[in-house]
Amino acid sequence: MMFPHTITIYRYREERGRDVIERQVVDGFYRYGSKACRADGKGTTADDSVTIVSSPERAGDYGSAWTVQPLDRIVEGVGADVTSLKEINGITVLRVDENICGCPVDNITIVGK
Repeated sequence: MMFPHTITIYRYREERGRDVIERQVVDGFYRYGSKACRADGKGTTADDSVTIVSSPERAGDYGSAWTVQPLDRIVEGVGADVTSLKEINGITVLRVDENICGCPVDNITIVGK
């Protein structure tokens, strides 16, 4: 299976003075990267970026069945219902690239830390 991972996307918004956390569970992704350190010319540097790539099928229903945007939070697997983003030990979305041109390799690429 090329896209074996399920992710849970959490989005915060405020509604009438109340905090609301929206939760989307979506399958059909491939996740790579982790929290690590790498050597550079002046010692070590934290390298904790994570990239998540959707399957072509998930790219096809992006915007209608699921969405993601910068500052959303993501955990791998089926995440719990939460009432605060502080409860989520996951990545923060920094960038979303929509690579959709109607071909078999269409994907949505999510980069976060």
